[in-house]
Amino acid sequence: MVKKPKKGMSNAQDVLLSHAAKQRFQGERIGEVPEWLGRLEEILPQLDPKIVAGFAKAVEEADPRSHIPQFAAVHGLTPAETKLLDSLSHGQTAADYAKEQNISVNTARVHKQRILEKCAVRSQIGLLEKLFTFEL
Repeated sequence: MVKKPKKGMSNAQDVLLSHAAKQRFQGERIGEVPEWLGRLEEILPQLDPKIVAGFAKAVEEADPRSHIPQFAAVHGLTPAETKLLDSLSHGQTAADYAKEQNISVNTARVHKQRILEKCAVRSQIGLLEKLFTFEL
């Protein structure tokens, strides 16, 4: 479970913590390792708020995963397919997603196949390429 940012943090700090919590380091989501997220919570208040705000804006704009809802809408993905796409974009496999969502691996694979069909790609690599080059 992803740890929620502490109260009293600025919106920019919250954006950075939320983004960092979803990232993986040594195979684990940062948000699932309290020491990592805790260290970020210690560092961010010490930085100049203007720098934090600028960095948060750049991170939001640069992260192609922030466009997943629009990408999903353009390609007609269902909410379940959209959640799987988000997981795939963070480096998870369909099996990882199935375990996390408490569904069968076959169900996750069917969702993945439907995503590939709807996005007119033949592989997961092709899907992620299409997602990461998607422009609004």
